[in-house]
Amino acid sequence: MGNDPKPLTLAEFLAWEARQPAKFEFRDGAVSTMAGASDDHGQIVANVIAIVRPALRATPCRVYPTDMKVVTTFPGSRYPDIVVTCDQRDADDRMIKRHPKLLVEVLSPATARIDTGEKLQEYQTIPELEEYVLIDSRTPSVWIHRRNGDTLEETGPTISGSIELRSLGLTIALTDIYEDVVFELARIAGS
Repeated sequence: MGNDPKPLTLAEFLAWEARQPAKFEFRDGAVSTMAGASDDHGQIVANVIAIVRPALRATPCRVYPTDMKVVTTFPGSRYPDIVVTCDQRDADDRMIKRHPKLLVEVLSPATARIDTGEKLQEYQTIPELEEYVLIDSRTPSVWIHRRNGDTLEETGPTISGSIELRSLGLTIALTDIYEDVVFELARIAGS
C-alpha cells in the first residue's frame, strides 16, 4: 500500500494525455484506454451527426464526433460519441468542451455499463447539459436522460417511432438513426 502511486489530478492527466499518440479517459484519478468501435457503432454516430448538423446551421451550436474531449467537474475527461455545444466558452477552447448542451453515447457490450453508470454520474455534474442520449448498437432502443434540476431523469426506452431532442428542438425517427445498421442477430440469422 505504501508504494501505491499517487492518483493523477485532472490537470496532470490533461497535460499527460496531450503528449500521447492515443486517446484516454479519466475518472477521479484513474486512467483508462479508449476502446475501438464496431461498424454499427460508427454508422449510428454518422447517421445522428448527418441529421443534427443541418439543424444547427445559422446557430451558435456545433456538433462534434467521437474525438472531442469533454471535461466534467467530477473530475473526469471523456470522449462522448457525439457532443453538441452552444456555449461561447466552448468555442474559445479548440481542444476541450466543458459546457455541452447534448451528449450522445452509442452502447456496445464493452461500454454499456460505463455509459449508463459512471458517465451518467459524471455528465450530471455539467449544469449546461440538457440531454444525455444512449443509443443501443445491438437492438433499436434509445434512452434519453433529461435535465430536471440537478439530475438527469431517464425516459425510455423508445423502441419504435421517433425520439425528441428537446435541447435542439429536433425530432428524429429511429429508422433514420439506424439506417444501414445490420444488427448482430440479423447477421447470425442470415449466415
